[in-house]
Amino acid sequence: MVDEIDHPNFKIHLDVKAMSYEDEAIETIIRKVPIEKLGHVHVNDPNLYGPGMGDIDYTPIASALQDIGWDRWLSVEVFKYDPDPVTIAKRSIDYLHRFWPS
Repeated sequence: MVDEIDHPNFKIHLDVKAMSYEDEAIETIIRKVPIEKLGHVHVNDPNLYGPGMGDIDYTPIASALQDIGWDRWLSVEVFKYDPDPVTIAKRSIDYLHRFWPS
């Protein structure tokens, strides 16, 4: 669809939770996306919490994003807010800093 619409503001949105339900590995899906067509990345877990708060291992995901040259924002998308949003944000950021230290 991105190719058909062919507009610079219409990009692919990758979502870790959504990709986790696919048959292909998340990192395989990521590596198939040309960097110029990628516009947004949601990092989260199928348990509805942030990255590092569930079973998803971000090691291959981070490697794939780095391999394709993604150097933009990652958006933490959660659907459960306990214990509280600040704790979830801190734990997610701390976990992601393992892969993106700066």
